[in-house]
Amino acid sequence: MKLPPLRNPLQYVGLYVLDFGDRVAAGYTAQEVALLLATKEYESAKAFRIHRVDERGCVELAGVSGRDVMQRDILVFAFDSAEQAGRGFSRLRQLAQQTPAPCACAMEWVDFADVDPPNAVCLTFAQSASGGLSSWLEAVGFDAGSRVYGGPRLLGRYRAAALQPIAQCTLVAVADYAPRSIDELRDSIDQPLQR
Repeated sequence: MKLPPLRNPLQYVGLYVLDFGDRVAAGYTAQEVALLLATKEYESAKAFRIHRVDERGCVELAGVSGRDVMQRDILVFAFDSAEQAGRGFSRLRQLAQQTPAPCACAMEWVDFADVDPPNAVCLTFAQSASGGLSSWLEAVGFDAGSRVYGGPRLLGRYRAAALQPIAQCTLVAVADYAPRSIDELRDSIDQPLQR
């Protein structure tokens, strides 16, 4: 597989490449990849997430399945007090403004009644981006509190609990693009650079 030349490789981090067999296109969002892979005509395409770009412009790809593209995950950062959780929430939002996250994340500050410690900051994100998100959290130096846990099963329990957030926001990704419709995608399918 040969990638098309990327004009500004860093803007593609977090986006996807599709290998259609006879051609390759870069710059799809996760939702766009899921839409295309769900169609009969493109179901055999291979999807890759642009994980990292080094200073020379070399691109590191991570293969993903169609199912994984839209699977969601959660990271929960537990703090010993509501005050510490509030500071953690504010600090993570500030860090994301200074150095954007590799993927869009929903962030909530919540109080779990049945978990010790109950004060937590929760990040919900695309499961395929978990490695990049972990690397980003480490790189920006986020103090993760007294305990960190997560995973798709926990996300199911978290959603079922329907907790009322104390505060919430969205961490915008490095490249946060509005997804296009299936008709728009079909119209641009032959373009090697989708963005």
